[in-house]
Amino acid sequence: MKESILWMLVIIGLFSLLKWSFGLIKGKKITRPKTSMVLFVYNWEENLEKIIRYIASLCYFDENLLCPVDVVIFDLGSTDQTLNIGRKLARQFYFLKVLDSSRNSVIEYFLKSCNGDVIILLDTNKLTLSELEKTIKFYFSDITASPKVLNKI
Repeated sequence: MKESILWMLVIIGLFSLLKWSFGLIKGKKITRPKTSMVLFVYNWEENLEKIIRYIASLCYFDENLLCPVDVVIFDLGSTDQTLNIGRKLARQFYFLKVLDSSRNSVIEYFLKSCNGDVIILLDTNKLTLSELEKTIKFYFSDITASPKVLNKI
């Protein structure tokens, strides 16, 4: 019984290896679409740097050593140092942009700043830091089938 299970696992493993090898020969490559993450922030100076560094640590790099995610911090009129911290981080991380809410047409303004095919909107006032980290980690995980809907609009 144990031997038949072992042989079945070996056959499945060989089949997977062959399938992967033929994928390499054909040159097929699964790529994730370019994505923009928009973080709406208000008086979030204590957590902003933590979450940006967390995103940078999860960032996988494509063949050009570029992170395929761009992050847009949209400040909603913070009265603390959130905007200044965001601008400092934007000088350090090339994938980060910082926008303030002094513009009239807010949605058009941040949509023009996003480069991604997919846009993820995250409201930091509605999520705790750990929930935000889980959501971002979920995005960066290697999902091949049956994606999970995190929240419906």
